Amino acid sequence: MKQEGPIIEVWLAASLMLTAVTVTARPVVRSPPPVLLAPKPPEPCRALFCPEDYPAEAARLGQEGAVALDVMADEKGKPVSCKVTKSSGHKLLDDATCPLIMARQHYEPSKDAKGRPQKLRVRQRIEWRLEKPAAPTV
Repeated sequence: MKQEGPIIEVWLAASLMLTAVTVTARPVVRSPPPVLLAPKPPEPCRALFCPEDYPAEAARLGQEGAVALDVMADEKGKPVSCKVTKSSGHKLLDDATCPLIMARQHYEPSKDAKGRPQKLRVRQRIEWRLEKPAAPTV
């Protein structure tokens, strides 16, 4: 009978370990926390004119047209003055043009015979056109 004691003890220990492993091996299913992403800031406009530059009121009214300008630039090509020489026919478009030219335009300055940069006068025409909505596809 002495042999039955240790065999039973080993078996009990093994079954308890097996039970413990089974209990701890159960997977705990948890939903991952929601990922909140901050909205990306808009890309800066790298063009002379971007869609968001179109005056909202002019777009709402369907105004389009071409604005003729006379721009003076310094020796570095930076505009120093801008004047509308021919209207688009819409004050909203005319008024929006020069501030954008002054803020974003850069010209390649002309050079004298010795290669020194010179002031520059540029006559420029800017066309304001609305994008036409795409025709629906069937």
